[in-house]
Amino acid sequence: MPWQEDRHERTEKASPRRRQEARDRGQVARSKEAVSVAVLMTGVGVFYFFGQAMVESLGVIMSGFLSGSSSFDMTRQGLHSALTRTLKDVSYPFLPLLLFPAAGIAANMAQVGLLVTAEPLMPKFSRINPL
Repeated sequence: MPWQEDRHERTEKASPRRRQEARDRGQVARSKEAVSVAVLMTGVGVFYFFGQAMVESLGVIMSGFLSGSSSFDMTRQGLHSALTRTLKDVSYPFLPLLLFPAAGIAANMAQVGLLVTAEPLMPKFSRINPL
């Protein structure tokens, strides 16, 4: 089989058709370290620029809860509005954390472009040895 030959014995480069078939199967060269570095550097930047504001806003929210100033009526409408307000107040400080997955996706797309295939997820029963 041509794909199992030793790479030193090959005399020609892969044809564009072969390369496209390999890409369609999801077999592309991709560096995991590049993605890790992108996410790490994004984390350093997020916590450098937004870290203090995140901690301060969460501190204000926690002090409001602990001081009891966030009292609300125990009706259905009161509980709903308090929960909505609390979720909104707590989610805003964490919005910059959405840059982490965005950096990972961007680093992957910078390496291989847009590639969506389910072939690597398909089980290969020929690799399973029942013994």
